[in-house]
Amino acid sequence: MRSSRVTITGWIVVTLTILYPRIDAGQDRTGDLIATGMHQLEAAWSANTDAAFQEAQDTFTKVLATEPDNPQALIYSGEAKLMRAYLLAVQAKYGPSTQLLRSGMADMDRAISLAPTRADLRLERGLSYGPMAAYINKSDIAREDLEFATRDPQFPQLPRDERAHAFQVLGIVYTNLKEPGKAADAFRASIAIDSESPFAKDAIERLKTLVGSGLRPDRFPKIAPNTSPIVAAVSITYQNMKAGEVPGQLDDVQRAIRNFPGLLALHRLTSADKPGMFVLFTWWKDKQSLNDFYYSDLHQAWMNARGRTLTSGTRVEGDPIVSQLSIEVFGQFPAGIQVNGGLIPAELFEGQKR
Repeated sequence: MRSSRVTITGWIVVTLTILYPRIDAGQDRTGDLIATGMHQLEAAWSANTDAAFQEAQDTFTKVLATEPDNPQALIYSGEAKLMRAYLLAVQAKYGPSTQLLRSGMADMDRAISLAPTRADLRLERGLSYGPMAAYINKSDIAREDLEFATRDPQFPQLPRDERAHAFQVLGIVYTNLKEPGKAADAFRASIAIDSESPFAKDAIERLKTLVGSGLRPDRFPKIAPNTSPIVAAVSITYQNMKAGEVPGQLDDVQRAIRNFPGLLALHRLTSADKPGMFVLFTWWKDKQSLNDFYYSDLHQAWMNARGRTLTSGTRVEGDPIVSQLSIEVFGQFPAGIQVNGGLIPAELFEGQKR
């Protein structure tokens, strides 16, 4: 998972004073813990490390140990987990990342089920879910949350950059839902509120793309739109692997991609002459499916780590080191024949016969 969420300094303090209900005297300890956790979370966004988000998560866990139905603790525990999931995915630790992703979303969804009319919590979940990849199926929820929050009577009292952030993410959500008209309106609202904020500047660029291409640039312009299927081959090499060994990370990659919409088939090959090198052949329904995957959080997280050897400061001792990674796309299949099967899955090969 990759999140483009950025928290602005002062956001937590502002929402605490404007949108949150007052804390009774008997809840002083809970209030203190939540305030501590929120400041830790704010600091974690600046540090951008797993340890910093873990510290904030642990604080909210203390609140939930005595008040399991506290919606504030749940929403911010979920946020910390989602960011930890993203940071682990960038390091190719897909198993732990997936577990944290699911747990974080469960926390956030439970928070909203307990307090469905709290605009501050709905806004927090909307900002977290909005940039997620389409295959995670959270765009509709993000739209509902952000529309609810931006209509709240207290919303205009938030600082301009916070409101610009909300409309920028809402524009991303509308884009993912293929509603370009609403997306353009949301981006323009972000720009009008605070044109100098980083969110509005991002909205300006997204609006240019939206106007120029309708939704997103075509990453494969030389492939005809009606080409089907399309092959994308991913080669990845791990250092110091013995023949026959398969890193657990590779299994996590396959599980992560297997249910992506538009994927028709997946096949893994092991290099005979280069120990530690593996090739994943993926067959896609059409160019749109491959474009959707290219822009997904999953693929973008992999791209961030492409060609980079993880240093001792960013990986756990014992993790295999990636020394090579490439993605190659093939638009057409040559004529051929299969006898008792072949590389192309049989059901797809049948569709290639003329």
